[in-house]
Amino acid sequence: MRRTLIALLMLSTASLFCNAQIGEVDVEVAKAWWPEQYNVWTPVGWPDHYFKYAVLYNGAVVVSPAAPSAKKPHAKVWNGEDFQLTFCASEDGHWYPLPASAVLLRDHDGGLGVQSWDPDHETPVLRTEFRSKDGVVLESAVFAHVPGAGPTVTAVEPEFLRIRLSVKYLDGFYHPDPYKMSILLSKIFFVHVDNMKLSPDIALMPGAHCDKALSFTEHSFSGGREGYRVCQSDDGLVRLDVLPGEGEDVSFATVAPGLYNLVATFPSQVGAHVDLIFPVLCQEPSVADTEAALSYDDALAESDPYWASLRPGTAATFDVPEDFINEALAQNLKFARVLAEKDYVSGEYCYISGVWQYDAFWPTPGSMISAMLMDPMGYFADTERYSEVFLRSQGVSPAPGAAFSLHPGYFSSPRDLESVDWLTDHGAVMWQVATHGLLTMDEDFIAKWTDPLVKACEFIKDYSLGEHPGIPGLLPAGWSTDEEVPVQSVWNLAWNYKGLSTAVRLLEKTGHPRAAEFASFRDQFKETFLKEYRRVVEEGPRWVDDGGNERYRPPQELYTAGASRFQTQGRPVGHTFMTDAFYLDGGPLCLVWAGLMDADDPIMQDMLAFFREGPNWKIRKPFPWSLDRAVLEHEISSCEPCYSFNAFHSWQLGDRRHFLEAMYSVLVGGISQNTFISCEHRHGIQGTLFAFPLGMGLARLSVIDEQIVPGELHLLRFCPLAWLRSDRPARFLRMPTEFGPVDLTAQLSKDGKTLEVSFKGDWRDRPGKVVLHVPPVPGLRKVSVNGKRYPSFRGVIVLK
Repeated sequence: MRRTLIALLMLSTASLFCNAQIGEVDVEVAKAWWPEQYNVWTPVGWPDHYFKYAVLYNGAVVVSPAAPSAKKPHAKVWNGEDFQLTFCASEDGHWYPLPASAVLLRDHDGGLGVQSWDPDHETPVLRTEFRSKDGVVLESAVFAHVPGAGPTVTAVEPEFLRIRLSVKYLDGFYHPDPYKMSILLSKIFFVHVDNMKLSPDIALMPGAHCDKALSFTEHSFSGGREGYRVCQSDDGLVRLDVLPGEGEDVSFATVAPGLYNLVATFPSQVGAHVDLIFPVLCQEPSVADTEAALSYDDALAESDPYWASLRPGTAATFDVPEDFINEALAQNLKFARVLAEKDYVSGEYCYISGVWQYDAFWPTPGSMISAMLMDPMGYFADTERYSEVFLRSQGVSPAPGAAFSLHPGYFSSPRDLESVDWLTDHGAVMWQVATHGLLTMDEDFIAKWTDPLVKACEFIKDYSLGEHPGIPGLLPAGWSTDEEVPVQSVWNLAWNYKGLSTAVRLLEKTGHPRAAEFASFRDQFKETFLKEYRRVVEEGPRWVDDGGNERYRPPQELYTAGASRFQTQGRPVGHTFMTDAFYLDGGPLCLVWAGLMDADDPIMQDMLAFFREGPNWKIRKPFPWSLDRAVLEHEISSCEPCYSFNAFHSWQLGDRRHFLEAMYSVLVGGISQNTFISCEHRHGIQGTLFAFPLGMGLARLSVIDEQIVPGELHLLRFCPLAWLRSDRPARFLRMPTEFGPVDLTAQLSKDGKTLEVSFKGDWRDRPGKVVLHVPPVPGLRKVSVNGKRYPSFRGVIVLK
């Protein structure tokens, strides 16, 4: 670590000269690297509600209340209740024929759409444009609403998607009059192709017919409004309400038994519209009437104050002169609420991993939502609420591996939310909870969680020091990925060490009597790991770089206790066609972030070089897919960007270029540029919150960092040049740190020669040093901190 600190100071000064000459990445450069993704779908819903809508890039809406991908037992009562609305703008209102066999959706419509969020409302209103050579642009604008627009109570109260279809643009030279929108009513017929042999995709499938026949009748709504109602013929429950504006017309036709086409006809007038009210579950007519009594605009006006109220008084401000980042942050703070759910049976809250796929709970990536996004942005109550579920699940299930039995300290996901258990989940929960304690020092929270954290430390200690078939002194073999292979993997060990070491810091800070015991064990754990891992690496394979140098290829595991459920015939245990993807995402690169190895260690250097420039690049196809041999492309994983822990190598070494390349690549390449929703892997599984928390965590470290040197606070260490302008400040206000909240603003003078910095700390625990790193701004001559001037060439300025 001492070598790293020296390198930090040297590189901070050196970067003043090199980066000023070569320029650096910003949002626009990253967009050129990472075009918008195919197959994007985005969650829309009410905070904490049990059901969510998924809106595709083409405006189609799917609801799947039973969440077949989730294995959630409490949702099974709604098996068969899935539904889909699919939109097609045309002059004749005809629907394109459904295929007789599976056809990839992006082969049908290109896989890309034009979407955005309405900036005039606190409520997330997702807009989709339907552009056409006909000279007309129709638009759908959708948002979720519950009657009364208040907090979720039962979690299964009526929820409605309010949809406005309108004419947005008319070409001045030619456009048909009238123009039509076809809305196909069906079961879900967009299906995930996910057989691990093809690139994950979405296919159009036959068999979209509804199980129940639908009827279409005229209906008089509250206030004398006339419209139409679509009901299930057998029970009269409402499936859809339709309210045309003045001059618009609506018709309904049966395409085939159980398949229906609703056609909205618009006059040639911008603003002409038809409103749809789409309940997530069919509703009694009286319930539907109550919702329809509110117009689209009234429902939106009712929703806005509630969404505004979700910003807590403790919320931080992170505002930079790149609006893409500001907008992505604002929307992801809302996504966290939409993807959260309250279980209608247990009454407990948690973050669900995704919508329309991964409608379950993976605590490991889920912990990143709290520790890298919500807590650093001051949304403390959210972490408290969505951590409670682990109190119930602690000690209920054994860890995933033959060496484990029930232990009172083991954290896992609740059985009614489980996906695939990873041994990492235990450490992830510890990291999430202890990080919250360190950032808030909330006495009530710490009092509630101290005993569970102590038990969690005991779990790691008891099983590491107990007898098991693997390397003694380290946690036994357990599942570390969805491959369900019990291995003594670096991924498991890293996450559990991270949780242990973070918990120890909290226990030390609160003066817990067992802090020294667990700190001693933590050090012993690391010493054992380093000794044994170096041995395994030395005995392991090598790779040869382009200069002919033999380099380490460190393994993922120290001991393997079984075979993968994905394993292909003829390959050695632990090596599957997915191994290289998991080798990057769940392999040794995470060790620097975890604190088990330093980035300047030769093993880590060779590991990083393997993915940056190694042999996988030589066999990479021109159009690769996510599970091809993994590489670091513009510093993010070619499989799952959310696990690009290589960024922490650059962070520790002071490598500005690679750090910012990783940060911007995650922030731009890991999310949709239209809706800001995260992917699991690009062009594949969408509708998650996986990638953005890592990107935001890196963005926070670029300007406010209490991690690089214990006991010190470092400012602007990797601050992007794009955030330093003379016409607009970068503002970081009420930003939580382990020392207390801080305010930091930075702006260039009008002539660009002075960096004007304002800084204030509301200290709970005063740092030993506050260090300002001078960004490599071309032509910069002076730095002003709270009115005091310094020469810019000093590189770093110690403020205390």
